[in-house]
Amino acid sequence: MGMLEQFQKLDGLIIDHTEPPVRTTLRNQLALTREQVEAYQSASDSQDQTLAAQIEAITGLQKEKADLAKRIIELENQIATMRSQKKDEFYECLAREQEEQRKILQRHTLDHNF
Repeated sequence: MGMLEQFQKLDGLIIDHTEPPVRTTLRNQLALTREQVEAYQSASDSQDQTLAAQIEAITGLQKEKADLAKRIIELENQIATMRSQKKDEFYECLAREQEEQRKILQRHTLDHNF
């Protein structure tokens, strides 16, 4: 049996077993208590809805955070690969330049030997 049903049962007992002015005083007190319980229940329901919305938002943010962390790792791996490629390209270019300089030096040396 719910609280409102209990209040109704108690109200019925007050009516059946008391006489005015006690009946009026008890019913007024019961009505005040019922209003307080209803207000508390309403606030509790509202808080439950707020908490449910917050849980949903937090869950969404946690998923977004995980997705972003995964994306960051992917980007860091891409950057590392690009750096490695650029370094390889640099050393290849440097080796070509050194080879060109060596050839020029050899030609220069051959030209002066004749």
